[in-house]
Amino acid sequence: MASIEAALPEGFRLRSASGTLTISWKGPTHWVFVLVGALGAVVSGILLASVVFASRRLTGAPFVFGAGLFASGYLFLLGLCNRTRVRICEGRMQARHGPLPCIFPWIFHVGCRQGIPIEEIDELRVEPEGEPDPMTGRLPTYAFQVAKRNGAVDTLLTRMEFEDARPLG
Repeated sequence: MASIEAALPEGFRLRSASGTLTISWKGPTHWVFVLVGALGAVVSGILLASVVFASRRLTGAPFVFGAGLFASGYLFLLGLCNRTRVRICEGRMQARHGPLPCIFPWIFHVGCRQGIPIEEIDELRVEPEGEPDPMTGRLPTYAFQVAKRNGAVDTLLTRMEFEDARPLG
């Protein structure tokens, strides 16, 4: 069996087990979720405690702040627990984001959950998305694409930061 050697940047993990090869990472968006979730939980918790302490009864405001606390906690857990993964398993390449379900599919755009058969893949590439920033010249995001032997191109991941896209390309 051939061995795989890869120099992946910090934060990326390469794992091979039971015939499955997985590259996983956390991008900058994950850490934004952790920060926003933690700050939101603190603010919602303080507001919830102050309203309950001041009014000494449960009216509508504690439920609103309680919902804010719950939503902030969910964002915090999303950022802390979830990773983006590109896997080669059972002869297919697929991309997933998890383990927690994300209710924000437009943030972590992951395509081809069913996977693409390996024998159909001709080339892997990272392509820029959108127009360059006029001030810095840097492209805003990148897409991880699979070019198939029949000429079709499938996108596995979109809206990737440059730091996340570079090791895949």
